[in-house]
Amino acid sequence: MLATRAFDPEFLQHLDALVLGTKRARTVRAGRRSVGRVLGSGLEPENFREYSAGDDLRYLDWNAFARLDDLTIRTYRAERQIELTIIIDASASMGVPESDDKLGLALVLGAALGYIGMGENDSVRLAAFSVSAAIAEFLLAPHHAGIVVLISDFLVNPLDYEDALAQLVAARHEVKAIHVMGDRECAGAYPPGAYRVRDCETGELREVTFGAHEAEMCRRRVEQHAERLSSFCAHHGIVYSRAFGALNLDAIISREFPRLGVIA
Repeated sequence: MLATRAFDPEFLQHLDALVLGTKRARTVRAGRRSVGRVLGSGLEPENFREYSAGDDLRYLDWNAFARLDDLTIRTYRAERQIELTIIIDASASMGVPESDDKLGLALVLGAALGYIGMGENDSVRLAAFSVSAAIAEFLLAPHHAGIVVLISDFLVNPLDYEDALAQLVAARHEVKAIHVMGDRECAGAYPPGAYRVRDCETGELREVTFGAHEAEMCRRRVEQHAERLSSFCAHHGIVYSRAFGALNLDAIISREFPRLGVIA
């Protein structure tokens, strides 16, 4: 199962390198916030890094400039850590098709985000539930506004996930949606023939005949589903990220984690 990759020493070393990238990009710019400490206004010095265009000159180390003619920014420990909550969809649809291992992909992505957050000593919560139920439970408890990451295939009534996401935004959380789908279901790569299909969520049975036309319809439905979710997220200030295909894990992390604001 792909989820065991989260404990692979080589994978963890790769994440350690990403944490270093996060440390080089702590400044909040244009509404973008990294998972990790932001450049704090506290009094406790934390570290130094090279000056980058746009950095606040109030944090420039003038002593280092006078001695070494080097532009260095002094960083301070933020007054409070970021609260990072990762909610992983563990509903029945995440387990099918079994060969796609969507749940394994979701778990390893969640573990990677949590590992990076903990590397910065941030408060990290990781939960695996039905997304709507998990969000309802999360909103009932008092929390500081923080970062909430939902990892799901979002294969529910769109009104349900839209309502859940909107509630998180209304509670002033910074929301990120990672859309997980499998290779087979994206491509509609099922052998042609007659099937008796059971809906894994409702238990409803249907008789279908699968062929090239149905495969094309699957691909079209996936794109329509992704476009609706992406459009909703863009309209509500939610970062949307595609994570399609468990075999693409490394590429997903390299491509999507910068979009999520996790690494520089």
